[in-house]
Amino acid sequence: KAEIQAGLRLAAKTSDTSASKVELVVVRENQDIDLKKALVAKIISATWAGMLCDGKPGVDASEAVEAALAMGKPMKATSKNLGVVDPAPFRLKHLCIQYQTAAVQEIPVDSDSFTVYQPESFRKLRAALRIDEGEFFGSMTRHELKGGDVQKSGKSGEIFWFTPDGKYVMKTCADPELQNLLSMLPEYTTYLGENKDTSMLTRYLGAYRLTFNDGKSIQFVVMNNVFQGGKPSRTYDLKGTTEDRWVDPASGGVMKDNNFNGYKVHIGDDLAPLFYAAVKSDTEFLEARGIM
Repeated sequence: KAEIQAGLRLAAKTSDTSASKVELVVVRENQDIDLKKALVAKIISATWAGMLCDGKPGVDASEAVEAALAMGKPMKATSKNLGVVDPAPFRLKHLCIQYQTAAVQEIPVDSDSFTVYQPESFRKLRAALRIDEGEFFGSMTRHELKGGDVQKSGKSGEIFWFTPDGKYVMKTCADPELQNLLSMLPEYTTYLGENKDTSMLTRYLGAYRLTFNDGKSIQFVVMNNVFQGGKPSRTYDLKGTTEDRWVDPASGGVMKDNNFNGYKVHIGDDLAPLFYAAVKSDTEFLEARGIM
């Protein structure tokens, strides 16, 4: 908690020094092309060649690399997978990828390092949602965070922290989740800015990584807390399926679909059309990006 809050305090005070740069990665034949799309702003070139990026002519494989990046899954570097002719039969080949990195801000925290992902983009998102910067960072740093445990009944294994005023939730997240969020951040910002009073999508308000001096790290996102510090008597996580969706109420954890069986939610005639429209719009936004 202390290291995270120290990093956030510095992030609030440090001017945005984030910048993109050009990187070169070389992938040997039959090795995975494992770029993280959240950290790639643009593929400049991708050449499939017989020698180790020595400047000799090769085959352009940019289109295949961009497709693999969009899928977010590793793909082995072979002529077949890249959809190109073999530039050097019976010889070891290499895929030389030059790309422009996405903007990140690196802040030293004692002997550790604190990374702010796409600081300017998230700042624009918070502004679109009318969130004051001082209030946002103050909420997370003014007093000791609560939590730091895996949620009861949760299966993701992620760790949650809560700001003392109940406004925000901080959750560790895996690479694929973070990459999806960062890759769609401009569209997400536009959508929430236009639908801030109706959308029921989670508000992801920042993304960070704390790297310790031993090389280990944790990355987390900051989200709005819909309960705003309130304590509901019962909470349900409804996913629309009945498979493995029961939690023993005595556990005190978040209950699931089968716990909700027999209950109904009544929405008045005045709100029902607005609710339906919001769900439809949010679902279409996610579906268009392959999330639902």
